[in-house]
Amino acid sequence: MAVPTVRRRLVYAFLTILALFAVNQSINLWSDWARSRALDELNTALSRRIRISSVRQQLADLRKETTLLGEVRFESGSAPDPLARKAFDDKLSRISSDIAILSREDSSGTRELVGVFAQLSELWSQFYDNLGVEPGWAVAFLARADPPGQRLLGVIVPRLETQGNDEADRARSQFETVTTRTRALALLIFLISVTVGIVVALDLSRYLVRRLTELGRGADLIGADHLDHRIAVEPQDELGDLAESFNEMAAGLDAARSRLRAANDELAGLNKLLSQRIEEELAKVRLAALIQRDLLPKKAPRIAGYDLAGRSIPAQTVGGDYFDFITMGEHEIALCLGDVSGKGLPASLLMANLQAAVRSQVLAAASVTECLRRTNTLLYRSTDPGRFVTAFFCALDHDAHQLRFSSAGHNPPILLRASGEAQMLEVGGLILGIMEDTEYQDAVCRLERDDVLVIYSDGISEAADAEGEEFGEQGIIDVLRRERHGNSETMLDAIVKAALDFSGDQLQMDDMTLIVLKRC
Repeated sequence: MAVPTVRRRLVYAFLTILALFAVNQSINLWSDWARSRALDELNTALSRRIRISSVRQQLADLRKETTLLGEVRFESGSAPDPLARKAFDDKLSRISSDIAILSREDSSGTRELVGVFAQLSELWSQFYDNLGVEPGWAVAFLARADPPGQRLLGVIVPRLETQGNDEADRARSQFETVTTRTRALALLIFLISVTVGIVVALDLSRYLVRRLTELGRGADLIGADHLDHRIAVEPQDELGDLAESFNEMAAGLDAARSRLRAANDELAGLNKLLSQRIEEELAKVRLAALIQRDLLPKKAPRIAGYDLAGRSIPAQTVGGDYFDFITMGEHEIALCLGDVSGKGLPASLLMANLQAAVRSQVLAAASVTECLRRTNTLLYRSTDPGRFVTAFFCALDHDAHQLRFSSAGHNPPILLRASGEAQMLEVGGLILGIMEDTEYQDAVCRLERDDVLVIYSDGISEAADAEGEEFGEQGIIDVLRRERHGNSETMLDAIVKAALDFSGDQLQMDDMTLIVLKRC
């Protein structure tokens, strides 16, 4: 058999390269299709998981709302606020819309969810219809709504969340599998191409002497990334055919480089999109912080004969500390400061729940101890186990200059008398949310002229320096004695500055919240 000429060898090599190129293109097309399909499935699974989580959160919020309404006593014949009822119906409608979307995506898997929610929605609506008209019926419908509510939040929705997580994990695994296979096939094509190149080079080495310099120079230029360079081709020359193959290879590498640049541009676009999504999430957190700031008092009320100030400095964008000033009557105002376990968004949500509970009890004209007792019951029933709140609640009669107070496991406030003596207000009971049936004790003290009361969270007293030593209650007392002749805002600023200066360069680990009350 005749030995193949250089031309034939080049033809064979060229055909092989074309075949590999076609296979590579086919693999790229298949990879793009497979990854697009896997990505669509992943997006669908993630969207479903988010929608299920949204349904769970909305159901939990509505359940807390109905529970709180069930605790409020309406006079017979006085229906609830129509705007509140409309808002309640809108929430039910939004949940129903989300469930309808989930049902269209998976009718068999969500059939139980649709049925139980329809039952729960009807019971909640009947509860609202009888609220203020037939309180007994309203409570009965609320009690009947509790089992399906527990079933939705405790069984059905968690099961759907688990299924959604499994679907997302499967979609993610499928996407990663497609990517791995694509890389493996690309590596195989690369190895085959290298092998073919080595064989051709060895077979044609004896033909390259006469044009070695020209071909070597051209190869060096191409290898140095000068892909626009072309080697001179002599007609009817086998080495000319080889030069042509080098030229075609350079063109192919140039095209590959162009595709690589396009891929890099696409990757840059994806990175930009990811950055935008991260910024959107940060915007949501900043919005949560803005909402939280709106929940807290923007300024202290003016009280004849008293100077009052309050402030909260979260350790993160949002915090779990809460303080409030609530007018109870013509001559009485309530002061409250609470510290929710944890930090960040979860703590801020529980803080909002605490504020709603406290304000509802104050509006119901509950006493100091009764307010804490009812708030404890509401938090115990509406929050997850392990979440708790410390709080200090007091009512100031600014005409009689008497302060009635009670503490729910909170840091004892400091009452600095005009004589310089520091008194700790420690009467109360257990922290909120631990035990359902908890009773609280209260006490009364009289505020004399130039007396100063400081209510604070542990972010102030537990501020620590580099050696772990805490600022402590004594640090607060020292600042009060030094700044007692100033107004409440000045004393508040001085305490915060002293605690931060004591910590030095240490990161603020907990929310800092203060209320300062001075009798003028």
